[in-house]
Amino acid sequence: MEPTIFYTDGSKSDDSIATSAGVVLEGSTTAYSISLPRECFSFTAEAFAIKAVLDIIYNEFVSVKKDVIIFSDCQAVIKAINNNEINVYKNMYIVESRKRLFEINNKMDKNIIIVWTPAHIGVVGNEVADRMAKEGSKEEILQGDIVVPLLDVRSLFRQNMWNNTQSTIVQNSRAVGTSYFKNFYNPAMNKPWFAEFDEERAFVTFVNRLRSNHYNLNESLARKGYVDSARCDCGYEIEDVDHVIWRCSKYDETRIRLDLEFRSRGIFDENSIFTWIKRGRWTAVRIVYNFFRSINRVI
Repeated sequence: MEPTIFYTDGSKSDDSIATSAGVVLEGSTTAYSISLPRECFSFTAEAFAIKAVLDIIYNEFVSVKKDVIIFSDCQAVIKAINNNEINVYKNMYIVESRKRLFEINNKMDKNIIIVWTPAHIGVVGNEVADRMAKEGSKEEILQGDIVVPLLDVRSLFRQNMWNNTQSTIVQNSRAVGTSYFKNFYNPAMNKPWFAEFDEERAFVTFVNRLRSNHYNLNESLARKGYVDSARCDCGYEIEDVDHVIWRCSKYDETRIRLDLEFRSRGIFDENSIFTWIKRGRWTAVRIVYNFFRSINRVI
């Protein structure tokens, strides 16, 4: 006997009125579009769509066969439903789906299977569910009809705090941190540049000081009024980072070893250290870091 087949989908976009879920019963002219509060994330919409199918089956709103397949294009939701771990942040609609699934399989003598299907490859049921979900995103929902899960509220709060912080930082950049904002600021990055690196703290500090354009050389110290002159002890008018790396006569002997190290790594361009940092050329930056250590300069 052929199984009863449902397709589910969820939808959320920045310009939509609501988050929404779509449900389609294969072989039927009936499809469902469910509007959720805009604060709900797409994960919640996907979970709610599956829960809606299980509620339809449990309450016998439609006649289904013994075997039922629910197709969803959200692997994360399917994995969450199959995961036995329970904690305070677990999506409430995942928990309710698990409970309903247990009730149906054990009390109604049904065999429910939830299966992943790729999105947007021409599967008719999935495409219709997608359209129904998008339709629901255009409709307003009465407040209080559907609860926003705790994790969605928490994530929304964190996102709003992030946006407010970035807005304040950008406004302040007109007066402070102008070099950083001109060369390194990227509003799309929500993790520090070193998040994926396994680097010692001193190296991270070295790079951060250069990115902020605040370091322990006379050019930077003079800008802040800590010393009277930006002049280098070698007589050159400005002691900045690139001067120490490429030109300062005090370090000519050590610079020979620096040049050999660059050449052994296939680095032949004498770029500014700031350019290398901006382009993520960390091998070159690491060599420069070791050079400053070798001349006992902590910047």
